[in-house]
Amino acid sequence: MTYLPWTSWARACKKGEIPPEWQEILDHNNVGMYRKRRERHPDPPPDSCRWCGGAVQGQNRFREDGVQLLYKYCSSRCSLDAYIERRRRRRILARHKVCEVCDQRFTATRSDQKTCSAACKQKAYRQRKRRQVAG
Repeated sequence: MTYLPWTSWARACKKGEIPPEWQEILDHNNVGMYRKRRERHPDPPPDSCRWCGGAVQGQNRFREDGVQLLYKYCSSRCSLDAYIERRRRRRILARHKVCEVCDQRFTATRSDQKTCSAACKQKAYRQRKRRQVAG
């Protein structure tokens, strides 16, 4: 197995070009983020993979405290794809916020955004400054 030198890889990524011999390695190994994601099964049958609907390998077992451990996915790839989808949905929901100045609902463009507009941002800044001077 051939590995890519990290410094050369970083330089190539900054330039936006990947040498053909490196692309062959990426295509051949087909691992990590370069692997194609599996499609989600719209309605997986019970006792099958919750992501693709395939057969689940492994046997369900019990922990020492009596809780049953269930195999939910047929592979680590399906488990990762399901996690990526859950994370994507969680991030989308986290972007729907209420402005701390005017209480209007808005969709944030940044995760740390607290106001809906530049005007509200300026009002919040002035309120903070007044509190600092007064308090």
